[in-house]
Amino acid sequence: MAKVKEFCEAFECSNPPPYQVEEGSVTAVVLAYNEALRFPYFLDHYRSLGISNFIVVDNNSDDGTDALLEAASDVLVLRTGKPYREHKSNWRQLICDRYLNGKWVIFPDVDELFVYPRWPEVKIHELTAYLDHYGYECMFSTMVDMYPNGPIQDLKYQAGDSFLETCPYFDGSGYRHVPLKGAGGREFNTPKRHVFGGARERLFHHRSKRKPHILDAILLSTVFRLQSKAPNSPLGRYFDRRLFKLIKDGLPGVDPLMSKVPLIKWRSGLTFQEVFTILLKKLRWHLTGALCFISNTLMTLV
Repeated sequence: MAKVKEFCEAFECSNPPPYQVEEGSVTAVVLAYNEALRFPYFLDHYRSLGISNFIVVDNNSDDGTDALLEAASDVLVLRTGKPYREHKSNWRQLICDRYLNGKWVIFPDVDELFVYPRWPEVKIHELTAYLDHYGYECMFSTMVDMYPNGPIQDLKYQAGDSFLETCPYFDGSGYRHVPLKGAGGREFNTPKRHVFGGARERLFHHRSKRKPHILDAILLSTVFRLQSKAPNSPLGRYFDRRLFKLIKDGLPGVDPLMSKVPLIKWRSGLTFQEVFTILLKKLRWHLTGALCFISNTLMTLV
């Protein structure tokens, strides 16, 4: 009963709405505020992957988002006026614990498109069947910022337009796959490394404690390149962090995190964190360099 009360307080309802998830399906859990412009193409993309269940937390939108979502038969809308920053992690956790225990869940933002090896021919339920077959419980992804060919202020976007056709360009290099700095690297066991770099860092984050030198270039192009694998043993992780210490002062001091764990088989006991998408302790995870979130965060829509 305590969980029911917490759910109802979080989503300002008298009772949790009924919701059934078919066996083998994947549910998208989405947090949104004023996303009427992006939602049409977002929903089209995820439906094309084979997702037939959406649970959307509408944080008091006033641009028509609520009417757009109410008209969709595959969307459950939960409304709340509570502050996003303080409650976002709890919203996701309450939803998953109530409806999705033992189910595959994806957590995209509305400006993110999930793609994976053999997309679009392979549907997402085939991907999760593969993960189940080999005992994986979540999937790691690289985020790739997409941008247009020309000044952003000249970009014109209309609801339903393809994100990929509007912003077809991305940085194909300049990424690294490294341990987290400081306490984060010691506290978070899974993933063992994250991805940094890309267009966001190239444009906005340049300052470092020292100038890069030849050792930095060697380690970044070998040990810490995007396709590299993180060591699994405690000793391997120790040496991984020691090697990273040799180069970290030559990297931007404030570097944007460009990776997520967006797809997970939910189970009770998992908890979300504010900085990292999700705290995954003792989960077996799958990494593939071809998986990415295509994030249009550099796209100003007018």
